[in-house]
Amino acid sequence: MVAYNFQTRFAPMVEDGRKTQTIRADRKRHARAGEPVQLYTGMRTAACRKLRDPDPECLMCKPIRIKARTISIGDLAATGAKLLWRPDELERFAMADGFDSHADMIAWFDETHGLPFAGWLIGWAPSTQAAPPKAARPSPPLRRSERGGCAAGQASDTQS
Repeated sequence: MVAYNFQTRFAPMVEDGRKTQTIRADRKRHARAGEPVQLYTGMRTAACRKLRDPDPECLMCKPIRIKARTISIGDLAATGAKLLWRPDELERFAMADGFDSHADMIAWFDETHGLPFAGWLIGWAPSTQAAPPKAARPSPPLRRSERGGCAAGQASDTQS
């Protein structure tokens, strides 16, 4: 299971379900379609808080490339990439990712990572299953690499 940390500005949108995607830089491992993702704000701080419970299911993890005037989603060589270039498409995409506008998103990515940006688009849906009661869950000891959440050694990017 993979955990993602969100900046304070994005946390309310993740929490209420308006934001169901995130764009992340490359790292050792991202969520895979079909597995749960843990969504937090304030990881590794006393203010750590889980944003969704139960954990939503990852629906996609696709390569993304962001330039000032275009966004490509997917792998062109494997399945073909979707290219967003029309202003209305760029605005909708930026707002779906929690930004006020495409210009706001481009400024954030340019300042945070530099452009062009190459990374991963991770999307999720709310979980349809209620979490089982804590007493019914077996609790075998977890290896350090399997622990999630605030205190674990889980990698987290503080991004959108």
